[in-house]
Amino acid sequence: MITKLFHIKNEFQKVENLAPGSFDAENSAALTYHENSKLNNFTARLLGYNIEALDNEYIHMRASQPYKVYPGYRVLSLGEDSPENFERSKLKAIIENRRSNRSFDDSKISIKDLYSLLHYSYGITGKVQIADDGSYWGRRAVPSAGGLFPLEIYVLVQNGEIENGLYHFRPDINALEFLKEGDFSEEIKQCIVSDPAIDVDILSGSALIIITSVFDRVLSKYLERGYRFIMIEVGAVGQSISLISEAIGLNSCYAGSFWDDELNAFIGVDGLSESVQAVIAIGKKKD
Repeated sequence: MITKLFHIKNEFQKVENLAPGSFDAENSAALTYHENSKLNNFTARLLGYNIEALDNEYIHMRASQPYKVYPGYRVLSLGEDSPENFERSKLKAIIENRRSNRSFDDSKISIKDLYSLLHYSYGITGKVQIADDGSYWGRRAVPSAGGLFPLEIYVLVQNGEIENGLYHFRPDINALEFLKEGDFSEEIKQCIVSDPAIDVDILSGSALIIITSVFDRVLSKYLERGYRFIMIEVGAVGQSISLISEAIGLNSCYAGSFWDDELNAFIGVDGLSESVQAVIAIGKKKD
């Protein structure tokens, strides 16, 4: 696997045109971890056995207190009221009302909804000129180590006012690139698998937002530490998408159980130099 990764990285360098620096992809612990943590039919079964084994009264009780306490230390109460300006803000209500929704109705997602979700989560919201030729450094609404922005966002529209199919978000021109048209529900069923024991219908969402990372953009500068920075950024973008969904009257839910390489192949990335990190279903809550 590592040899394959090394060769793909060399090819990918030609596309990204990045200086390789001192990052050794062939022996990268970060990329080895990413590869080893992917799900497939076999590893998902092993994970399922472990999850089932831990489905017991003790774990349920433990989950009711997912935080630490320090007995005997002085406690300073934060009170019950937040600052008045925050109490009046719409953001407070959005945060309080945000919940993961596990089934959706048949509403069509609009181009305006997609604009809000994509532009305000990972679009360019500010520019700093860096050269006389008009080149600029784009600013976005989430923190990114070194301003390197390693993530890419793909959107699978399953029920929309625009053509159903797979799109890629272009933050520089605030647009969608139409990669392939059609109904891919059968293909997605082979990539995203829900646990039949719980009431989850991720595939009923109007759209799936698929977040990938291009590892070399960050690892070439920050080496192994860069993988943590990528994870921070994925989480920030995902939370932004979740809150924006709530703000515009939609609901969202992470899909954690997906076959990595099958989903990578579906969107057309190699799974080594660029790989799926998160999948979020978007739609209106089913009554």
